[in-house]
Amino acid sequence: MRGRRQGRRVVSSVVATVVAAGVLVGAAGTASAKVPKPAFFGVFNYSNFVVHAEQAAEFHLQMINATTCTITSVPAPITGGKSADCSGGHFDAYLYFPKDRATKDAKYKVAVTLVGPGGTKVKKFTVKVVPGAGGATGQVIQTVTAGDGVNGVSSDGQDVWVTNFNDGTVTQLDATSGAYVRTISAGAGADGVASDGVHVWVTNYNANTVTEIDCATGTVVRTIAVGSHPYGVSSDSTHVWVANSSAGTVTEINAATGAVVATIAVGASPYGVSADGTNVWVANHDDYTVSRISASSGAVVQTVSLSCDPYGISSDGGQVFTSVCGPMGGVDLLSATGSSIGTVIDAVDFTVLGFPQPGYPYGVCSDGTHIWVTDRANAQVVIIDRTNGLVTGTVPVGPDPLSVSSDGTHVWVTNWDNGGGTTVTELSAV
Repeated sequence: MRGRRQGRRVVSSVVATVVAAGVLVGAAGTASAKVPKPAFFGVFNYSNFVVHAEQAAEFHLQMINATTCTITSVPAPITGGKSADCSGGHFDAYLYFPKDRATKDAKYKVAVTLVGPGGTKVKKFTVKVVPGAGGATGQVIQTVTAGDGVNGVSSDGQDVWVTNFNDGTVTQLDATSGAYVRTISAGAGADGVASDGVHVWVTNYNANTVTEIDCATGTVVRTIAVGSHPYGVSSDSTHVWVANSSAGTVTEINAATGAVVATIAVGASPYGVSADGTNVWVANHDDYTVSRISASSGAVVQTVSLSCDPYGISSDGGQVFTSVCGPMGGVDLLSATGSSIGTVIDAVDFTVLGFPQPGYPYGVCSDGTHIWVTDRANAQVVIIDRTNGLVTGTVPVGPDPLSVSSDGTHVWVTNWDNGGGTTVTELSAV
């Protein structure tokens, strides 16, 4: 994670606290007035976080005039890592606490060594583990059964819509209780899904079509021909945007009439698509780019180069979040507004979090408070704080979690299970 510079805040003691089955509360030290001596300043604090299994907790340190930063002392069984060097004035470190460490009081000494023009400096601090239940964010509420090959998921706050790839159907669940409502026939290879509360739009990967469904009645309104192998879909209530993965295009559909408005050329193998009302963001998997389309004109106005291949993408109007790099990946955060629009402003590296397997981020969504990312390799969802981009925890779900959707109250995750999954995990978003 590449952090952003915070306001300077001098603190005399250095203490980090982990609430059992809980959360790391930041680390900071004393800022030196002498340049170029390395020094800490800035701190992020966290509280009320539940750990359901082994947990990686992240802390963020900011320095001045340090060229290298290394965690040099972490007592077993805790492990640590870092996402990048600190030459840019920041250093993000991670501590990984096995589940059994959250059952009793314990304190651990951790040291970070800084090297800069002013020499070498070792900064030590204490991590305290405190028993406690923590908060409810990310708590698993239940696991429900949908169809065969659960794939895409979209919650509009009233209903949850789950595509079942293998049987070409959509399962409708009640968003409050998770209760089964009905199963609706869509098309071959039902894949991506988006609901605006009035209509549901489903991409049929093997039929090259989109199915429109009435939310209130569950009836199919129409079937619309689109490009080859449609994958992701997003609606801004006025238009529907469909990523045609094998055609390198996005189909724009009039949401009121179902008429195809335009076919827009983007990058190679567009997978994810997300419309925020002003722009449409497209993750082009095979050429490592993100296309920004103007929602008003339908024209591509920007192409953003990434370090590796993007999968899912989500925009909340302020920032854009895209999962990248597959089984050795993380999440890139892009600005969605202002003069820096389309600029990669931050990044989360899953490979340094101490997970049993290197992270495999895939589905991603933001509800304005948290960023929720499925990690297929570790059968978990990674939770990122929306305000500062720091990882606040992980939650085990079903095997091979693929897609994720949050309505601000609940989070829904499809457990793909290598194509044979039938379950959806519900989490608390608050």
